[in-house]
Amino acid sequence: MAGPSKHLVQERGLVVTDPKARDILKEHKSYCTAKVVERHFSGDILGYVTPWNSHGYEITKTFGGKFTLISPVWLQIQRKGVQLYYVTGHHDIDQGWMKNVKAEFEAVRFVPRILFDSWTYRDYESLFNSEDEIEELSEALVQTAKAEEFDGFVLEVWSQLGGQKRNCLWYPPGYNWPCSLRLGFDGVLLCGLESWLSTHKHR
Repeated sequence: MAGPSKHLVQERGLVVTDPKARDILKEHKSYCTAKVVERHFSGDILGYVTPWNSHGYEITKTFGGKFTLISPVWLQIQRKGVQLYYVTGHHDIDQGWMKNVKAEFEAVRFVPRILFDSWTYRDYESLFNSEDEIEELSEALVQTAKAEEFDGFVLEVWSQLGGQKRNCLWYPPGYNWPCSLRLGFDGVLLCGLESWLSTHKHR
């Protein structure tokens, strides 16, 4: 089985229209060591890492320079009552891995994914229709980001809504949600499928 190589895949004749199974089996772990940090896109690149696939952690140590944002799938946020929010999943946080990646690729920012865990339709209604609720949710995220030295978060909401409440993701008027969350620090806040929402906002 091939390992790291000094040569590009093009130079090794691997970019073809009819790849052979034997070449895939032999070369699937091979990469050009001279190109592991080279980027061909000037914008932000987001990559996800899951705790149940340890190989992703190792891949990040090698190819972290190709990403600007890395989102470990670690955390959940739960609503326990009126204006009561708790971030869970801290047991999955790997500070040692984060430090190792940062030491090698200083520009990489860590923005863990936040899953809205066990939320009901009424929970979403309460959040979308109350700025006080938004403020309390923001505060829970800010405290976690500061304590764990995160650079922001990726919010995963859309898949759980099942396509409902599309318009509420842009409530109240004048600013959109979740980008309206007041993080209170120099952090990054992303929402999964936000570009899709932007495209369909006025339909």
